[in-house]
Amino acid sequence: MSYIAFWTLLLIAASGVISFYRQLKILQKNSYSLPGYFKWVIGSYTTGFALSAVLYCALTIAIKKEMEILPLVLAAVLMLVRVAIFVIANKNSTKKLLFDSRVKIFYITAIVMLGVLVVIATISTNATAVNICRMVCLLLSIIMPVLTCVVWFVTLPIAKFLSKKTPKEPETNDGATD
Repeated sequence: MSYIAFWTLLLIAASGVISFYRQLKILQKNSYSLPGYFKWVIGSYTTGFALSAVLYCALTIAIKKEMEILPLVLAAVLMLVRVAIFVIANKNSTKKLLFDSRVKIFYITAIVMLGVLVVIATISTNATAVNICRMVCLLLSIIMPVLTCVVWFVTLPIAKFLSKKTPKEPETNDGATD
């Protein structure tokens, strides 16, 4: 894989992590309920979803035709647009994302998944593995509801474990004896 292709994938994955903030905010607003999140996607995210799908197709075709500059330019534009949307949305937002343990786990999982895909697509010598990892990385990074759902399902066992975990009562040792 060339350096330009690597930077293209890295830019797209980084823009996906930046854009993941909004998805997590909506998911948290719906109490981490996937049906509530899907209601929002269907009702409010149709234009963004359609534009993401078109961009995904354009990048996939450009990469398959072994163009290098066009995907890099598209990735840079995507990154700029997502950073601008992030800044504008957070500036006008009254309610911020609460970084609880579940949101942190979601972010870590998304970063690790995208990072592993970028690394495998970069260092693998198997052409099939490179193509699969590259396309999955593009899909997860560009079409944000897909990344959100995948991360939600991957972290579901962790969430169940955290919800069953009971907090320990603090030990008090004030030196008093019975």
